[in-house]
Amino acid sequence: MHAVLVLTTGEGGIPHYTAELANSLHEIGNKVTVVKPDETTADEFFSSGVETKEWFSNPNVSFSKISELDLSVTNVVKSCLSLRELSRIPELNPDVVHFTHKPHSYLRPFLPNIDVSVPIVETRHETENTRLLRIPGRDLPAQENMKVVAAMNVDSVLRHTFDPIQTDRYIAHTEQNKTDLQEKYPDSPVETIPHGAFRIFAPEADTTPAERDPDENTILFFGNITGYKDLNQLVEATIRLGEEINDLTTVIAGSGNLPDGTSELVDAHPDLFDIKNEFIPNAEVPELFAQASVVVVPHIKQQGHSGTMTIAFAHGTPVVATTVGEYDQLIRKSGSGYTVEPGDDEMMANSLSAILQNSELRRSMGKNSKRMAAELSWDSVAKQTEQFYQAN
Repeated sequence: MHAVLVLTTGEGGIPHYTAELANSLHEIGNKVTVVKPDETTADEFFSSGVETKEWFSNPNVSFSKISELDLSVTNVVKSCLSLRELSRIPELNPDVVHFTHKPHSYLRPFLPNIDVSVPIVETRHETENTRLLRIPGRDLPAQENMKVVAAMNVDSVLRHTFDPIQTDRYIAHTEQNKTDLQEKYPDSPVETIPHGAFRIFAPEADTTPAERDPDENTILFFGNITGYKDLNQLVEATIRLGEEINDLTTVIAGSGNLPDGTSELVDAHPDLFDIKNEFIPNAEVPELFAQASVVVVPHIKQQGHSGTMTIAFAHGTPVVATTVGEYDQLIRKSGSGYTVEPGDDEMMANSLSAILQNSELRRSMGKNSKRMAAELSWDSVAKQTEQFYQAN
C-alpha cells in the first residue's frame, strides 16, 4: 500500500506525530510519502525509507505571534499560495491520502480540490469548540492575555467558516472525540486510534525518576502555552508546595504567552521557577523529561490525547493531570499518576506532594507509566491505521 501523508504545518508537535506514524507505517511494509513544508520541527526524525516532498513553505505562525503581530505577511501569503501544490497528489499514485492533522484555519481557504479516487483520511487530534467565540473564564483561563484571546477568536471564526477538505473518514484519539466526530459527520467512518508514545524522545536508559535520583524535586510543564492549559493552577500549586518542600523547582518549558497574572506570580517567587519560554529544541526534550520527578498536564479541557503525557510515559515518569477528556482513565486508573479538578490548586499541590515525598509511590507510578508507553506503541498505532486505510 502507498500511503501519502500530508503535513501542512512545520510547528509544534504535529510534525513529530507525523514522523512517528510515517516511520511505523513503513516499518510494517508500506510505501510512505510525506508531503510537507520545506522546514519542520521534526525533519531529523523521518527515516530514510520514507520519501518526503517539500511542497510548501512554512509560515511559522502561532497564536502568540499573531497576537503580537510578530509575523511576515509575505511568508504567510507565500505559504498559503504554495498549498496549490496539493493538487499534484494524484501524480504520486497513492492508495490513501492521510492529512495527519486538520490544517490551520488561515490555510483552509487556499486548499485546492484533490482529485483522487482513493480514501482521504484526516486525523483530528481534538474536537473543536462548538461555540463561535471563546470567552476567558469559560473557554480560556480568566487571566489569558486579551491579544491572545482576540487571535484565538479570529481562528475560531475561520474554523467555523471554512472546512474544505473532502475527507472520507476520520481518526480520533478518544471515544469522546469519536462520538463528537460521528455527530458532526454522520456519513463518514470514524475510528479511535490512540496517540502513540513518542519513541523519538524516549530515554536511552530504561529507568524511572525514582531510580535516577530519589531526592530530586523537579516538576515539569512542557509544550505550547495556550489558552487550554491553566498554568496559573500549576503556579499556585507550586507556591503552596514551596512552603513544605525544600529545593523545589517547577520548570515551565514551551513557547507562547504566559497570562499576565501568572507571570506576576512567577516573578514574585523566582526561587521556585525555571522558565524556558521558547521553542525547545529536539535534543533538549529528553533531558528535560529525564530531570523531572513528575510531569503536570493542567488542561482546562481536552478532547484528545496529550503528546506531553506520552513522552512522560516513555520516560516512566508519574503524571498529574486535570480530570478532563480521558485523562482519568489514562492516568489515575492506570496507576501512572493522579488527576485533579481543573482550577483546584490545593488538590494539585497535595497530589504533587504525595508523589514527590514518597519514592516508593514514584517508583510504582513510574513502572505503570512505562507499561502505558508499551500499550501506546507506534507499531500498534501503525497496524490499526493500516487496517482503517483498507476498510471498506
